[in-house]
Formats: sequence, structure tokens, C-alpha cells
Amino acid sequence: MAISTLTGVSKVHDLTTELSAAGIHFTLRHSEENVVSIDCAVPGQRWEIGIHADGRVEVEIFKSDGELHDEETLKSLINEFRD
Repeated sequence: MAISTLTGVSKVHDLTTELSAAGIHFTLRHSEENVVSIDCAVPGQRWEIGIHADGRVEVEIFKSDGELHDEETLKSLINEFRD
């Protein structure tokens, strides 16, 4: 295992420990080569955190506008993004 990989693994461990201690729900996934993704859900927001093998961290934040939509909107969204 390369030293850079140990750096990334260490960051994943440290961050998931911190998220758990803060009571923030998260899931781990592997989305691309040499990146572990951590998806977090907090009220009104979702975070996608990418931790690269070299220890670099990137975070994308998705915020809700607080507006609720009906079932017709859901159907429209599904149709819009259908394969």
C-alpha cells in the first residue's frame, strides 16, 4: 500500500469518526478510482464528500430551498431524468 493511500484511508477514518461523534448520518460509497465518497444528510442539506487516495478532500453541498412539491412534480422529475 502506497503512503498516499494510507493518507486517504486515514482521512476517511478520521472524518467518519468525527461525523459519527457529531451524530451526522452518512453512507460510504466508491464512485471513481482512488476516491472514497461519503454522503451526508443533515436537515435541509446533503453533502457529497470525496476523499482521494492522496488525502485531498472535496465537498459539494446541495441545499434545499424548503419548498415542498406534489406527486405530479415527482412524476415530472422521473420522466425528465428517465434513461
